[in-house]
Amino acid sequence: MTRLRARPLLKNGKLEQFQRAIEELPGVRAVAAGGTDEEAFDLLVTHGLDTSLLGDLLGVPGLDFRLLARDESYLEVRLLAVNL
Repeated sequence: MTRLRARPLLKNGKLEQFQRAIEELPGVRAVAAGGTDEEAFDLLVTHGLDTSLLGDLLGVPGLDFRLLARDESYLEVRLLAVNL
């Protein structure tokens, strides 16, 4: 499982679109909301051990982001464009 923290907080249906895009990535088994605050939101992404969540995110059409932090079970990104 990877905790994906994304900034800024998405509104107007964009959060749901983003979550659906994550759910459709190869190797992803489940995505659950992990909480939000004023600046960001977390998604808990369950995936296979051989899944590269970061690599798969880089291939999502219409998604542009900057990597802020990463370790074995955590990714933090700044979303620059979410046109899914």
